[in-house]
Amino acid sequence: MEATLLDTKLIFVEGIPGSGKTNTAELLCSQLERNGIPAAHIHEKDPNHPTRMEWQGEACRIEESLERWRDFASSRAQSDSVTVLDGLQALKEIGGFLYIRQNEQLESLEGLEHLASIGGHLEISNNPRLRSLRGLKNLAHLGGRLIIGGNEILSKAEIDGFVAQIKERGFSGDLSTELLPP
Repeated sequence: MEATLLDTKLIFVEGIPGSGKTNTAELLCSQLERNGIPAAHIHEKDPNHPTRMEWQGEACRIEESLERWRDFASSRAQSDSVTVLDGLQALKEIGGFLYIRQNEQLESLEGLEHLASIGGHLEISNNPRLRSLRGLKNLAHLGGRLIIGGNEILSKAEIDGFVAQIKERGFSGDLSTELLPP
């Protein structure tokens, strides 16, 4: 059986701060409501956002966070309404790889300030307007390689500063940065 929008129970709206996530989510909810489909918007800063990780001191209570997400997803699957979530600014850890590549309009990595750990490689490539890596200022662990290249206006000084900063934070990943041609 083919899934349709009417089967959709959960919609994520993503983007960097100021890109219009909240406006888009609110417009989407309004349009769904006008079409007779009950909808709810959960703002990224809402303490009940289902992707918000539970922290106790420096330790993340991952099992509690995952259980809350499972409960939320299960309740959405049984609901007659659509839930629109904006933002994942509470994101602190990525278990796999993070690829930030081929984004023509991307100028900064704002919105990733809480990201502390990436389990695999981090590739930041071919983002012609990217000027800064400061959005990754809290990154302390990288389980794979750091690959940065082809970002036409991202300076070597910015890259060197980023590498030095994460080294100071106890960075434990492979620091052999590959500079890819633009």
